[in-house]
Amino acid sequence: MRYFSFLILGLMVSLVLTGCVPKKDKVPDETETTVEETVENKTNEKYQVYEGGDFPEGKKMVLFFHADWCPTCRNWETKLLEKVDILPEEALVYKVDYDKELELRAKHGVTKQSSAVFVDSSGKVRKISKDPSVEALAHFFNQVEIVEKPELDPDRDKYLSYSPARAEGQKVALFFHADWCATCRKWEEDLKSQLSKLPENARVLKVDYDNAKELVKDYGVTKQSTVVFLDEKGNVAKKLMDPSLDKVIEFFGGKVEKKKETKEVEKKKKVKEPEVKEKESTSDNTDPINDDEKDSVVEESAKEEKTEEPEVAPEIEDSIELESEAVAPARYEAYSAGAVKAEEGKKYILNFSASWCPNCRKLNSEIEGMLGSLADGTVIFKTDYDQYTDLKKQYGVTQQTTLVFVNADGSFETKPGGTLDDIKAFFN
Repeated sequence: MRYFSFLILGLMVSLVLTGCVPKKDKVPDETETTVEETVENKTNEKYQVYEGGDFPEGKKMVLFFHADWCPTCRNWETKLLEKVDILPEEALVYKVDYDKELELRAKHGVTKQSSAVFVDSSGKVRKISKDPSVEALAHFFNQVEIVEKPELDPDRDKYLSYSPARAEGQKVALFFHADWCATCRKWEEDLKSQLSKLPENARVLKVDYDNAKELVKDYGVTKQSTVVFLDEKGNVAKKLMDPSLDKVIEFFGGKVEKKKETKEVEKKKKVKEPEVKEKESTSDNTDPINDDEKDSVVEESAKEEKTEEPEVAPEIEDSIELESEAVAPARYEAYSAGAVKAEEGKKYILNFSASWCPNCRKLNSEIEGMLGSLADGTVIFKTDYDQYTDLKKQYGVTQQTTLVFVNADGSFETKPGGTLDDIKAFFN
């Protein structure tokens, strides 16, 4: 009996002692890892990372061009995630890698990180905005009338920002524009105000002269406000500095209004009219004449009329020729076989220049500065010394800063270390 009493007492003591022992903290499993919440692993259907491929059809979306190194992009993303609930359920915002998705950037003409491209359900770009507010996104997704909006200005596609897709398979004019260039701003303003005069098929694409280095190099553009005209195959048809609107209209096959006669021609016409009246009045005041005399007078007057008529016509032609010649100023442009072929039968100069050569850069700058003093229509071609090996052999060029003076009959003179005075003497 005592045995059972001690046994029961022992069990009770052990239970009490067990309850007094502090519980040990749970040892964390070394295999468990804490996952930081990021956009990539955050389950949010409204804001997704673009990983390539086609976009969903028939759906509004915003493409946000994000760069990891861009503070503005990171701040914008944080604000979006904080306020994402104000976007409607059907909203879809894509995070597009600004540095990797170069083709997508070019397609939409995006040149700055933190830009947002608003695309409607039909696939049309409605606007491009830099780091827009979340409220602006919500407004876009909630506005049904944006998609149902009637057709916009019919001339809106005649002047657009450059993208390869917009320049493919059709005639285009590339306008190399710089924000700091007054001539560029003026030309752009004039073009926009007269877009209705351009044919329906016209398309002028605005190219950033400072940032589009590859295009500047490909088309041999050496000055801002240059317009490069391309045919349907992408070949250069011609290249002009801030050309008149008439030149653009003509390139796209439009009709140009005829120029009015010059004031000098109008004056000469007015002067000849009273001379005829004087002859008529004197014939009325003369004595009566017989039939033979009448015939001789008629013949003489007919001869006078025939001799007077051609005097006016050449004067009109001369005035028109002078006006058209004044449109083409002296040019300094990159060498191309097509451009040189267009100058056959005319005088021109080849300047063999290298980008690594200080003397070449100095001469290039001097030539550009002297163009205004050269006669209209003269052309100097900047020829890459390192690239055109065959041309160097053809003209006997053995060093950079060599000028080749080509005459209208095809004969030439090669002059190493040519100067501005040599250029002026050749053209003048």
